This record gives sequence, C-alpha cells and structure tokens, in this order.
Amino acid sequence: MFTDSLASNTQHWATDGKQVFFGNDAQLHIYNQTARQVVSVNQPVEAPPNFVVTLDMTFLRGSVSDLAGVRVRVVRSADGSDTHDTALISPEGRYEIWRFDGSQWSMLDSGYTDAVKRGLGQTNHLALLARGADYWFFVNGHFVTQVRGTGATSSGTMGPTVIYSGTEVGFSHYVVYQVKTP
Repeated sequence: MFTDSLASNTQHWATDGKQVFFGNDAQLHIYNQTARQVVSVNQPVEAPPNFVVTLDMTFLRGSVSDLAGVRVRVVRSADGSDTHDTALISPEGRYEIWRFDGSQWSMLDSGYTDAVKRGLGQTNHLALLARGADYWFFVNGHFVTQVRGTGATSSGTMGPTVIYSGTEVGFSHYVVYQVKTP
C-alpha cells in the first residue's frame, strides 16, 4: 500500500514549483500552463499490477469542460514515450477513460454522470480498480463504468494528471491498495 495526504512533499513527488507544486492549501497542485495538452506527475514508487487507487481532486482554475484525474500503468517505452491508461472527470459531469499507446489516443469509454459534483471549487473523490486488463471507475462512491479488456496489464507507475492549458487542479488523499487475485 502507498498512501500520501499530499499536504506536503514528504514522499518526494517530482515537482517543478511552477506546474507541479504543493500549495499553501495542503494539496498537490497541477497547473497546466503549456501548449501541451497533458501535465502529469507519477507517484514516487512502483505500482502493484492489480490495485485500487483513490484520490480527492478539486478543479481550481479553468473551464467546466476541462479534464483531470489519474493515469495508471504508466510505462516508459524505448523511444522515451509513455504508454498509459487515464480516467478523467470534468466539472460539468463528464467522465472519460483513455488509452495512450505512446503515439495514439484511444477512447475506451465516456459519458456523463450525476456522481460528479459540478462546478469549479467542488471536491470529487475518484477510485479506479484495476484487475488484469479490466477497470472499474467510481466517483464519490458511485459506480460510473467498467472497461474490459484494455490490454494493459503491466504495473508501471501512476499519478494525477491534468488535461488542457489553463487548468489547475488540487489533489489530496492519494492512496494505492494492492488487490489480490484469486
């Protein structure tokens, strides 16, 4: 198990003081200030192959259509690119699950859910269960979707992510549990 309140950098997350930093509000902030679409930070330890990751997140700046969440099974390829799967929500209630193979994005599932607390400044609790190549996604304790057969089974690492320039999100209460398989 890996747990971090994200109130300070006691676990040694890779921060840069500009886009990834610990704020005075005792949260890990990711503020996408670049032309790149994605800014992420990986947890400082390897993740188990089967897990549940939970975290709280609050959209602090941006538009209601911006996305943020957690990317998992992040594995560095020989060419330096990362492959990973990503579970995201927006302040307008949208959820999206994506797979990135190092060069192309593939939408695995998307839609709208009443489980998301709407608007900027609202804190939402995300949970993603990964078992084998399958995912179960929960928001604020409500089941949102299941994605089967993603093809991703490697452990890699994981961590919070923010999509779109101008978006700032505060993250807290980050926990990873190992899931036993039968």
